[in-house]
Amino acid sequence: MLDTSRRKLELLAEAVGVDVVARLRPLAAAGTVVLELVGSCEAGSVVLGELDLRCLMTDATCGTADAQRNSTAVITTQPPITTNSVTTTNNITPRVAAPVPSTPVHPHLPTPASSDAGDDAARPSKRPRKPPPPSAGLFPDSKCGLGLLERIWYTLYRGPPLTLSAHATAAGAYPLPKPQPGTMSHATFHSLNTSYSALFATARGTRIHETILQATWTRVFSARLSALADSPPHRFSSPTELRQVALTEAASAFSISVKELRNKLAIWQSYAALADAGGWAALVFAGDGVYTICKYRRGLDSTLFDALRRLRAPLELAADTLHPSWRRLVGEELRFAGHPHAYTLTPAGPVPLALSYPWTRGYQLIDACVLDSTAWGARDPRRVCDAAEYDCGVCGARQAEDAANACRCFPDLFGPTAVPAARAPVQVFDTGTKGNGVVARWPLPAGVAVGEFVGLITRGVSGADVMAAGGRDGAEKYQISQASVGNWTRFVNHSCAPNAQFERFVWRGVERIVVVVVEGKGVADGEELTVDYSGVYWEGLEKVCRCGAKGCRYSGPERIRGGDGGGCGRGAADDVIPAT
Repeated sequence: MLDTSRRKLELLAEAVGVDVVARLRPLAAAGTVVLELVGSCEAGSVVLGELDLRCLMTDATCGTADAQRNSTAVITTQPPITTNSVTTTNNITPRVAAPVPSTPVHPHLPTPASSDAGDDAARPSKRPRKPPPPSAGLFPDSKCGLGLLERIWYTLYRGPPLTLSAHATAAGAYPLPKPQPGTMSHATFHSLNTSYSALFATARGTRIHETILQATWTRVFSARLSALADSPPHRFSSPTELRQVALTEAASAFSISVKELRNKLAIWQSYAALADAGGWAALVFAGDGVYTICKYRRGLDSTLFDALRRLRAPLELAADTLHPSWRRLVGEELRFAGHPHAYTLTPAGPVPLALSYPWTRGYQLIDACVLDSTAWGARDPRRVCDAAEYDCGVCGARQAEDAANACRCFPDLFGPTAVPAARAPVQVFDTGTKGNGVVARWPLPAGVAVGEFVGLITRGVSGADVMAAGGRDGAEKYQISQASVGNWTRFVNHSCAPNAQFERFVWRGVERIVVVVVEGKGVADGEELTVDYSGVYWEGLEKVCRCGAKGCRYSGPERIRGGDGGGCGRGAADDVIPAT
């Protein structure tokens, strides 16, 4: 242990540019070593103090990069102090986050910082934003460390489009057999096992296909157990004995040992349990990590299976609309075609928007704003400057649509890493009390942008659904109408305690209105995304707010003046978008 620590010390000293003379002094606490340092440099000798080596001795090997990362964290002139400071690189000033309420936040995403939302949270924010941390996107760079349900949503929203290999649609491979209990004779079982053995060999190396086949084979195995229990020779056998008979028969057909098949069966039955709870989509989009999770049963508890049963319809809706070819893997027909936000999730399942709101008939979902040529001609009123190159007004970095982009303010919306609005991890759902709303399907960290408020760029509209914007930084005043075109932001409801807000952001000289998670909060997966429409929306409106927030400002009896007491958000059919 001490020799390893000395080597790590040499690498550490080399990284910080100091020649070190040191004594290693073990303490009574197990695994704790304190290093007394005396360093020499051009300025002479200097006592550096004590270095707690516990964090350096957690690994048997250490590279220069590790030493560089650890050097600023552990070399101090005082005993080590535990803080909530943030260690940063690339000359970014560290920022200390204030205590945050217990909001569910994904462990691999930035921790929310504390900030007041303000009374005008519904308006595009006029406050200067602090530059977000590098790569402050909605999703982590990989699925490493994610739970099973998180892996499913990650694959659905950030995974590449699902492609099928040739054998997935080969004649005779699908549809998969669906045996009936009590009809599985020994001859039928042997014949199916022979067929599955050939299918396993064909699918080897393609995890999705293997997993589906292995899960479906467990149904064949269960059918054989039922048939054995009803047959005269085994009618009074114990379940363990029946299981051993079926395993022996199957192992013979697969040309493997009974022990090996027993171990495989435990994993395959976990696959089947996932598919039974969350549908085939849960198993298909769990990704490669599902094998390890099922082998060691990490997180496979009642909480997970209850969540999968509750989210079965949302998972299938996202899978059908984002990966429309996936059902061919299991021999099923597509149930939900088209845009993922063209459906409303109801207690009875997903229904087209037109059935939940008649006014959405013919509504067009778009990714970017459309210019009203009758109002503006060919001129875009959102443009604040026209130049060959653009620098971000928030972080100061270069903005570009290609690899030259250095601005990482909202990487999911702008630049080469931008994704279509259809892949925003949200779904439209029926709130039950205030019309449609928007629910998050992924933990949204504070400060990130979830989507852009898009629609028809127009002007001169009164008494209709519009968002008033512009008038700052050289932009003309204009309106964004979502009456006939728009995206999911059309259905974001009001709350007197919102978890998001509209903000202005200039990308390559053009002003954009984006939905940003309020600093200090964050949005948990399964939580409704809301904004504050502000008093501009509520003034003179004969409606009662139904947000249900503590201290709601617009739910008092004085607001009932013959109105219908309708919903409190744009999800309600007769609501209007705030003109700010």
